[in-house]
Amino acid sequence: MLKKVAICSLILLCINSCIEQSRREAFLSKYEFEDFSEFNNVHIFIRDEDSGKPIVMMNAPNLVNDTSDIGLYVLQLDKNDYHVLDSKWTYGGEEIDADISKMQQLAKAFINYKIPRLYVDEAGNVFVYLKDVESLAMIRITDSLHFPKSFNHSWVRIRGNWYIPK
Repeated sequence: MLKKVAICSLILLCINSCIEQSRREAFLSKYEFEDFSEFNNVHIFIRDEDSGKPIVMMNAPNLVNDTSDIGLYVLQLDKNDYHVLDSKWTYGGEEIDADISKMQQLAKAFINYKIPRLYVDEAGNVFVYLKDVESLAMIRITDSLHFPKSFNHSWVRIRGNWYIPK
């Protein structure tokens, strides 16, 4: 019985690995050379993606004039045409001095990638999450001088400047 459980677990791990590799290849085939510069210093992720009204949450300090007490910008979008149904700050009130139209444009662009999370740091390194909002799938570095110092695990180059965790 224990042997059957171990075999089933191994099969599930192999299937999960194949699915992740397939997602990665699908993303790279479309966006390997994508210009993500409009997302510089933007951290964006999605919640309730399967509902008819996905929620996009964003931290975009470059688009906010006073970032001292604002939290995240949250948008609820219509899944059919991605128009904004509602938007608000997680805290900080309604009178935040920010480029709201640019933030809404970024949310609509992000949702078309069909990934749960995207982060582009100030150096232009692109962090892509394909499985969920916690599992970093791959990064594209701008060059070897800008490899993120905060990551201490090994990386394997898979294509061009794209890397996956070892």
